[in-house]
Amino acid sequence: MTDSNQKLKLPDPSSLRKRAGEFLLAVGTEAVDTVTALLSLIIIGRIYGQEGLGVYSFLLAVYLIISYLSESGVGKYLEREIALGGQGVLPHPALVTDAHRAVTLTGFLGSTVVIIFGAWHFAKIGMSQGVGPYIFLAAAVYLNTFNTLISSILHGSGKHEIASKLALRKRLVFLGAISFLSLMRISVPYLVLAFFFTEISVARRGKKQVALPWFKSPVGHLNQTVTAINAGIKDYFTDEALRVVFFLDFLILGLFVSAVDLGIYSEASVLARLFMIVPVGAAPLFRVRFFELASSGDDSALAAESGQTAQKMFFYHSLAGLYFLLYYPYVLRLVFPHDTYDQVSFGIFAVLLPGLLYYSAASVLEPVYAAKGRSDRIGKIAIRTFGFNALLNVYLVPYAGYYGAAAATTICLVVYFLYFGSGLEPVFRLPRMHFLLAGGLVYLTYRFVIWTGAVPMIVVPTLPFALYALFYLSGFFTDKGEEERTMH
Repeated sequence: MTDSNQKLKLPDPSSLRKRAGEFLLAVGTEAVDTVTALLSLIIIGRIYGQEGLGVYSFLLAVYLIISYLSESGVGKYLEREIALGGQGVLPHPALVTDAHRAVTLTGFLGSTVVIIFGAWHFAKIGMSQGVGPYIFLAAAVYLNTFNTLISSILHGSGKHEIASKLALRKRLVFLGAISFLSLMRISVPYLVLAFFFTEISVARRGKKQVALPWFKSPVGHLNQTVTAINAGIKDYFTDEALRVVFFLDFLILGLFVSAVDLGIYSEASVLARLFMIVPVGAAPLFRVRFFELASSGDDSALAAESGQTAQKMFFYHSLAGLYFLLYYPYVLRLVFPHDTYDQVSFGIFAVLLPGLLYYSAASVLEPVYAAKGRSDRIGKIAIRTFGFNALLNVYLVPYAGYYGAAAATTICLVVYFLYFGSGLEPVFRLPRMHFLLAGGLVYLTYRFVIWTGAVPMIVVPTLPFALYALFYLSGFFTDKGEEERTMH
């Protein structure tokens, strides 16, 4: 028994920050980015309604896509080169300087694109706020490239804890800023101030860790700058491979439909994107395990474990997808309170779901590429998927609206799944036909439950066993993948 006079010891704030940083390193910043973006969409949707959510979703897509493209892969290149030097020793004294010039150039180019796009968009729809929001958005894009450079230097130098604290600060400041601005009922386009406030806050803190000027002019050093950019391009899309793809539909759809329609699409997309959290968050954990197996040279064990993990990921996400489909009105009202059930939102979610199920399986193989030293192949696959998705959106959205955007995303994710495994030994490739058959079984299960009209008291507890039995009887869980993979 403890002494009654003993004071209650509260957790040390520095200890809590350290644990939060370790957690961020474990699950990866991409997963935290996904959750942060979803939370911001939920906050906006609940406060501003569908029209406000539509406007914010469009501006969020502009920011995320152009920010990512402006990073140009230079940060990853710099991080790797510093790490290869050992103990944070630079392999070349001018490496950071050249990288700084490169991100200054690409950051300014990205900011210029935002301003030009904002001027065109203002002329097209005549926003009452003018181009002001896009000016803040352009500044945030440049600051994001600057912060990426700082993060890369810290990670490459082995200062992972400091880098993770900066990453955590960025997410917390953003959520705080977007919540405050929303509660103040600021005009929706000016919610982009949250991006600017977040990036400037992180940049000021980061400059205390890495002594870098805000800009480094590439004038007179174009050859070195272009060399650094070309080196970074090799790392394009090798991290956060589909981040831009998942928001491309917001951008293109926003050019063709009303803000209300985009808001309806955004609501369904938020629920659909919940299925990204586990695959994206678990990827760093898989990477550690797969690197251990790859270093031992046991390809058969690596192939078996990655294949079984993909099967489990697909099964659990299929089960969650069925629950969402069967009880969609309740899920929608839980996240976005509405008086009536929106059938359109359900239709959009139903179209998006198959692609996300197959992405959950394909995402397991992304760390396998890294473990086998072939991360460049992920970049090539992602770039092709990005281009294909853009073309499909441009073609389908004008004719089919939000259903066209949902169909474009799903088609691209299924193609991403089918194409995954290329560039690896046949033993690592997933048995595609068995996964496609399992997807058909998920659909048939949903139609059967709807046809029977079974009550939730029966469906909720029995659905996992029923779906597992169907997958098992179809041979989905049996170890027949090796024979099929060797036929490719």
